[in-house]
Amino acid sequence: MKRLMLVGGGVLLAIAAAFGGAACGDDSTGSKTVTAPKTTPGAKSTPTVSTAMKEAAILIDAAWARSSPAMATPAAGMATPASGMATPAMGASGDRGAAYMVIKNSGSTADALIGATSDIAAKVEVHETKLVGDTMTMSPVARVEVPAKGQLELKPGSYHIMFMGLKSPLKVGTKIILNLTFEKAGTIPVQAEVREQ
Repeated sequence: MKRLMLVGGGVLLAIAAAFGGAACGDDSTGSKTVTAPKTTPGAKSTPTVSTAMKEAAILIDAAWARSSPAMATPAAGMATPASGMATPAMGASGDRGAAYMVIKNSGSTADALIGATSDIAAKVEVHETKLVGDTMTMSPVARVEVPAKGQLELKPGSYHIMFMGLKSPLKVGTKIILNLTFEKAGTIPVQAEVREQ
């Protein structure tokens, strides 16, 4: 049984050790439980999840988002202005934003954040901001580990979810939905409130 629950500002994905199922929907007022179909006595059963996935327990807490005002130099492979002019401040035109949160893994197996999607933007990527010499750079990353019995913090100046080509500017006080994809836990929907900081 896979249970998807909204807990305070986060989403808890609890996967029972007995079997896995498919979670569907987003219930912001309670929990939604999807149970595996009953099998006919004597029929062969096919495992639906790996042992590692059954041991995963991911909690996303304190999720928030903002227009991205910080200046960062795009790393190799990222789009830059064709004219060769300096890259404008992120979010200056209202077409970029970022989301931050704490991802906790209470399971006994490490997991990894491997992607993100959202209907609010043309493109969504997991990014890392870091200082290289005297220059702050930002680049997409394919995988960020969430250690067993540990956590990964997405925060300004570090790892974050980057929205590019926002369909409309992020407005303070509104809430957005994004989907995080993990190697073992699968896809988890997250609700994030837009804040100034």
